[in-house]
Amino acid sequence: MTTDKTYRLYLGTTDNTYRLYLRTTDNTYRLYLRTTDKTYRLYLRTTDKTYRLYIRTTDNTYRLYLRTTDKTYRLYLGTTDNTYRLYIRTTDNTYRLYLRTTDKTYRLYLRTRQNLQTVYKNHRQYLQTVYKNHRQYLQTVSKNHRQNLQTVYKTVVPQTILTDCI
Repeated sequence: MTTDKTYRLYLGTTDNTYRLYLRTTDNTYRLYLRTTDKTYRLYLRTTDKTYRLYIRTTDNTYRLYLRTTDKTYRLYLGTTDNTYRLYIRTTDNTYRLYLRTTDKTYRLYLRTRQNLQTVYKNHRQYLQTVYKNHRQYLQTVSKNHRQNLQTVYKTVVPQTILTDCI
């Protein structure tokens, strides 16, 4: 149909399982595909959330989430309880890679910051467990190249701090 809702396409079955929905105007260039119980749905739209791709199941298991605008170039992939999730985004936290489990054991956190006037721990790699035992920490802060490896009770603490002299 057209007129008020220009270029709208709606295709579905009787019980609306496996339906395809495409329209524009208020929600320009929207593609919407889902089942009755919203399992395995694909959702793509723009305007308020420009260039967003959203794929998920009913309980949000194995979902893929990609959008821009406020959080430009964000990729989000996770399960229901957020175990083994992958999180990539930019803008406020430019070029961030975030991978963790539910209880935050065995997480990998990598980010940088495009601010050279202040100290924001750019080029940081952070890996730890829940109780912070067997932690590895590598960062640079205003030309201070620090590497820190420790356990909970500090039984093994090799530490190296290198400072550039000006």
